[in-house]
Amino acid sequence: MKELATEIHNVLDRIVGPDLKALGYYTPDDYGAIYLCDEMRDEYTEDEVEAILKNALLETISQPAHEDLHDERLYVTIRVFEKKADITITTGENSGVIFALDPEGEYSYQEIIDTVYETVDLD
Repeated sequence: MKELATEIHNVLDRIVGPDLKALGYYTPDDYGAIYLCDEMRDEYTEDEVEAILKNALLETISQPAHEDLHDERLYVTIRVFEKKADITITTGENSGVIFALDPEGEYSYQEIIDTVYETVDLD
């Protein structure tokens, strides 16, 4: 999973550049941060980053319920905060990649998601 997250980091670095604030991955057995910009390193402790990744994993528990309600697969969750937009991409059962972007960046969330899926063949 770490290798896949690194590949996604490379794609995002190419298409959004400095608007990428952070990127990490999670599975039931492992999680970790691949990239944190200086601003994020200053704002979050290692324990807080770990908690964010663990929370992303815990959120996958409710994913089947959302999929059942809508009768289709949930691929991506986007949460927009004041200083960042968190995007979680599901890569398998109880695994995924979460990254943070500058919410005021010059890009389309859908284009970013499509490019990530096409580049790393997640579908």
